[in-house]
Amino acid sequence: MGRSEFDNVSFSGSDLSESNLCWNDFIDVDFSATILVGADLRASDYEQCTFAGADLSGADLRHSSYEGCTFEGATLIGALLAEAQRDELELTDEQKAQVVWQPDHGPEPAGG
Repeated sequence: MGRSEFDNVSFSGSDLSESNLCWNDFIDVDFSATILVGADLRASDYEQCTFAGADLSGADLRHSSYEGCTFEGATLIGALLAEAQRDELELTDEQKAQVVWQPDHGPEPAGG
């Protein structure tokens, strides 16, 4: 999925492992209990989205913004985030310890 807007959509309980979700606008999207293992979530805007109970292990979340998003109970083992995003996301100390913090956002994904 790329270069699209998703507004008031539910992916709850879906398996989106290894998906490419780059260059999108996600507004009020429900990713609760979604499997996003190894997914590429870069270069997208996430507004008022819920990732409650989602598995984001190994996902790349850099180059994106997460305004008003919730990550309650989400798994972030090995997820990639830039140091600059550390205070932007409301993560628990346990979740922050699971993340592989990168010094910068790295390269933008293709298709920009």
